[in-house]
Amino acid sequence: TGYNPFHSYTGVNTGLIYSYGKDAWIGGNIGITFVENKNVFQNIARLSALSFSWQHNLNTSSNDISFDIFKFDQFAFFNINITQFGFHQGLPGVDGVKWFYRPEIGLSYGPFSVSYAYNLTFDNDVRSQTEKNMLVVKFSYPFIRISKYE
Repeated sequence: TGYNPFHSYTGVNTGLIYSYGKDAWIGGNIGITFVENKNVFQNIARLSALSFSWQHNLNTSSNDISFDIFKFDQFAFFNINITQFGFHQGLPGVDGVKWFYRPEIGLSYGPFSVSYAYNLTFDNDVRSQTEKNMLVVKFSYPFIRISKYE
């Protein structure tokens, strides 16, 4: 009959990101995600591991490249990411890259999420040039399945 009683799977998570703080940022992400239910809007939990993100500052042409080890893309209607680290590249008047830590917490529904992110740049000398508080809007979901349904 083609009926499959199993709904969970592991997939490649791809997505789009829009962030706003002092400046507007746009970018994308990719990672590995465990999905509880193949129906986008029936997930109670969606967990990601080893995700990478890239964002481009629309005002200054600088970039942020970040990665996280583990995050909850969705747990009920919430999302949380406390393992996100990365670096700023191309800050005006700054040579090299500057590392940061950026935890996020917010609300999720299906592939959509809205989060608050606090950006802590480790180099105190350039901290005033970087974002501190950010509103992050994401559309992401593992449309590419890499495991069998479980």
